Amino acid sequence: MVATSGDSLLEPDAEHAMITFCSRATVVTPNIEELARLTGGERAHDEQAALEQAREWSARTGVAVVVKTGHLDSATVTNTWVDPDGTCLPVPSTRLSSTSTHGTGCSLAAALATRLGGGVAPQAALAWSTQWLHEAISHGEALRVGSGHGPVDHSHRARRLQAAGESTPGSIQERSHPSSTPRTRSLRRSAPRSRQRRGSSPRSPRPGHGRRRCGGPASRWPGRSRNPTS
Repeated sequence: MVATSGDSLLEPDAEHAMITFCSRATVVTPNIEELARLTGGERAHDEQAALEQAREWSARTGVAVVVKTGHLDSATVTNTWVDPDGTCLPVPSTRLSSTSTHGTGCSLAAALATRLGGGVAPQAALAWSTQWLHEAISHGEALRVGSGHGPVDHSHRARRLQAAGESTPGSIQERSHPSSTPRTRSLRRSAPRSRQRRGSSPRSPRPGHGRRRCGGPASRWPGRSRNPTS
């Protein structure tokens, strides 16, 4: 809707339609400029002002907001999930000095939607997406694509895990259910069938399986509540 430079990417009527559409979403991930357009306020110049804008709009529309501070001046970059009830779930990350920042907002939104669609709780989904993007940015310049602000390396994490012989995307604790993703044996952990003792029982599931809960009243996220301390 709005570029990082502050330039509008849509005609006024299209921008109005987009704002209306956002009020029907589950979660939105605006940059600082878009957050101001979304709420009808001035551009936030610090994290606290951005969070206040998000809380007000989220409470009014019932839509969660991810506040991103990458475009603000701070040593730490924080992505914060703001719930309609005012609960804030921050995910801090170290700011990187890199020219490979083109498309970071879209990349974070796509990764977050994928994790949420897989049944991961909001804070865990945002933490995974933030860490994945941090790694993608830090290795983007090695791609040496074009000039100016280049793209992030979206597949660096996948290649790193493949090289390490680990094919499971994410830790067991991240998944909402053991069957939420196909079970895949890694080269490191696979063992021949002949080594299994006759009559032995299947391995019991590890502790930590199951959906993460946040506590509080029921919401549009099935099976979770809103208390971030539980």
